[in-house]
Amino acid sequence: MKKKIPVLLILLVLLISCDQAKKDFEIASKEGTVQSLNSFVTKHPESEFVKEAKQKIDELDYNSAVSLGTIAAFQEYLSNHENGKFINDAKSKISELNKQNNKLRKSFSSDLTKFGKRNDAVIVIFKANGSVNRAADNIKKLMHTFDQNSFMNPYWIVNFFKVVTDSNTQCGYIIGEWYQYNYPYRGTWEGIVFDRLSDYASEFAVGYGVDGSFRVVASHEANLPSLRDECYLDFR
Repeated sequence: MKKKIPVLLILLVLLISCDQAKKDFEIASKEGTVQSLNSFVTKHPESEFVKEAKQKIDELDYNSAVSLGTIAAFQEYLSNHENGKFINDAKSKISELNKQNNKLRKSFSSDLTKFGKRNDAVIVIFKANGSVNRAADNIKKLMHTFDQNSFMNPYWIVNFFKVVTDSNTQCGYIIGEWYQYNYPYRGTWEGIVFDRLSDYASEFAVGYGVDGSFRVVASHEANLPSLRDECYLDFR
């Protein structure tokens, strides 16, 4: 004969369970991380606080995408939150970023054509490690490195035709003027600059205007696909 569990005991267990779920939710909410809230949902899938926890996760993920400010980040939010509160906002952000990236692409393409015709133009394309504007300033200083072999003009890069940066992708490009046609002492300059570019950029490529168009140095050609995919700068 089966023993009957007293109703009062069942109610007591339920009350204890609900009280524990409430405490766990308060702790997860105080921590305020996606990980803590997800752990709560996994631990208490039937709790009355699950809906609120998922709403908090939704908001945290969207704020993270806004902080990153990239198309990939907003696409990831949409993928993880099909019914999220911020779906329309995320789609608007993607549309806005696409417009900005198209503008950057057009500017880059135009400048490749315009300055690639010069046999004294040097281009550096980069994805910054941190602030793209700070990286651009440091790369300009690096390109302007002192040439100890030149007495008439002691700097390799004497002028900058174009400095373009994009805070959304953290990418940019700089086009400078070599002090003389056909790039004398180019090897020495490359030895100095190439070693230091990684201090300011996670990806980079350097090219020279030769016979009517920019040509990327052979050692940097492998970087072009990631610069195209992450920076929308297609070197073709």
